[in-house]
Amino acid sequence: MSRRELAWGAGRAAVFLVGASALALFADSGRAFEWDIALILLVFYAVLWNIELEIGLGAAVPTLLATTPMLFLLPPEYVPLLCLGAALASECRSRQGAVRWLLGTTWSQFAVLGPTVVLLAAGASAANWSDWPLYVVAIGSFVLVDVSVTMLQMRVVLRRRGGSRDFLVGSGADVLFALVAFLGTVASAGFRYAFVIPFSLALVSAALNRERRVRVDKAAELSDAYKGTALLLGEMIDADDGYTGYHSRGVVELTVAVAVQLGLSERDCQLAEFAALLHDVGKVKVPKEILHKAGPLSSEEWDVIRRHPGDGADMLAGAGGFLAEVAEVVRHHHERYDGTGYPARLAGTDIPLIARIVCVCDSFSAITTDRAYRRGRPVNEALAEIQAHRGTQFDPAAVAALNSVLEREAELEARAA
Repeated sequence: MSRRELAWGAGRAAVFLVGASALALFADSGRAFEWDIALILLVFYAVLWNIELEIGLGAAVPTLLATTPMLFLLPPEYVPLLCLGAALASECRSRQGAVRWLLGTTWSQFAVLGPTVVLLAAGASAANWSDWPLYVVAIGSFVLVDVSVTMLQMRVVLRRRGGSRDFLVGSGADVLFALVAFLGTVASAGFRYAFVIPFSLALVSAALNRERRVRVDKAAELSDAYKGTALLLGEMIDADDGYTGYHSRGVVELTVAVAVQLGLSERDCQLAEFAALLHDVGKVKVPKEILHKAGPLSSEEWDVIRRHPGDGADMLAGAGGFLAEVAEVVRHHHERYDGTGYPARLAGTDIPLIARIVCVCDSFSAITTDRAYRRGRPVNEALAEIQAHRGTQFDPAAVAALNSVLEREAELEARAA
């Protein structure tokens, strides 16, 4: 911890301890201390302290499911210290340093002071619906204190710019936890331990959350496996034909940049990346004497070359899953926008969008890359040729996106120089 963080943590912890101790010593709600309920809620709080429920891109700790019934079923003046004790007990096995452990656990309870003071000042007794405006103020004080102190820590102490949306999502979750817990607390008037029900739901949600996390991790592992397979195939292409491997790697970056420029989803950008990497995989079936021929190809040799999109697609389709989707892009990356391409003579939007993107990026890379029988041409000449075939060979939208990407890259290079 930096000195600034240490000073902030110590100050916040000190304010909490002074405030919580003052409430416990000098406030008197007149409510009886129910030991059985206190023990159950302390255990619940300690368990909830270690549960993180994923919400959007963040996570929420549902401790309000225990704090809310504490405020209505126990003397509220003791609630802040009870929450602190339960959290410290839950964190006692933590491997972090003693200072971080003590300060971190203490300052995390700060927001509990808000609703405690509100309920004590109003003299609230048992939970009932007629006092709902008071409860709105109470939960509002919790959210206000929590968000204000957290934003102050982020922007002043840590000097980071946290997104307001993350705070709003967390606050919304806290309000929902408080409402659900309040329902269980109200029901406790008819059944003493009804407040247990929301806690049970939290355990079920935590179990489902863990299962979801496992599925997400497995999906990430599968994605890595697919990417490893694609890279392996790319290495195989490179070993068989150095130009094709180098060319494929050059097409990948350009294709992804154009896909992003066109606003494609993250998954479609991933599909575009794989398709660009593997678009020439079918060339491993083309005889080397044709592939490396320095002079013009005969019509029969061109027929062999034109089989490589279909051959590559068939190879990838056999792998199934995500690579089967990649296969459809690979199959059609030599179609022309006017319908005179190969192998299926598709036209316009009948050609998969990613195939249209790969087509224009593939052609641009081919024009600017040295071949056995000619030198690569400058970027401006390559762009001029691409523009000349806009609407016939190439999708106009893909050409415009390519032009924007190259202009942006040129501006960045000029600034760097």
